[in-house]
Amino acid sequence: MPPRHPCTPSPSNRSASNFLKLSRQEEAELYRTIRIYWREAKRCEAAGAHFSCCVMLGSLLEGMLMLMVNAYPEEAKATGKIPQRGGRPMNLIGWNLTQLLQVADATAWLPSGEHSHPSSRHRKRQIGDYAKIVRDVRNLVHPGRYVTDHARKRVTKRYSLHLFEVVEICKDWLLAHNNVVLRVDLLQEGLL
Repeated sequence: MPPRHPCTPSPSNRSASNFLKLSRQEEAELYRTIRIYWREAKRCEAAGAHFSCCVMLGSLLEGMLMLMVNAYPEEAKATGKIPQRGGRPMNLIGWNLTQLLQVADATAWLPSGEHSHPSSRHRKRQIGDYAKIVRDVRNLVHPGRYVTDHARKRVTKRYSLHLFEVVEICKDWLLAHNNVVLRVDLLQEGLL
């Protein structure tokens, strides 16, 4: 999640279009919701509700990526991957996890190995590829998806433990990006 730091420009100082920005209320509620998802995921894990845990973790990842786009709208806009509806850019609050992952890959916040080698047999998986697994498991919450992609199987503890690890690593990647941007800003301001 992007940290709140005094050197981070306020929304009024940013030049990106409003569709990439959350209101202060939406941002505050998103931070609160992410904390709820984390606590619920831990409760689900402790109760042995592994599928529910995976749903919470996927939603947590989605919230973290929404906050990244909100914090770095110009980077997101530069990707050319902004989702459209009726030929117009969608408001950030309406994006889904797939759309957020496309932007995260294009900005290298969570890069995937998709483009590393033309032959998929030889490509190396990167964090963005694992983030897509989080999305895929979370999307099993849709009955049609479960029936077509996971029929006669269960989402077990192994899944939830793996997704916890992936979400933690995604958080580290996003924080690393924040740290680099913050360091550059501090250097430019002569504070480092």
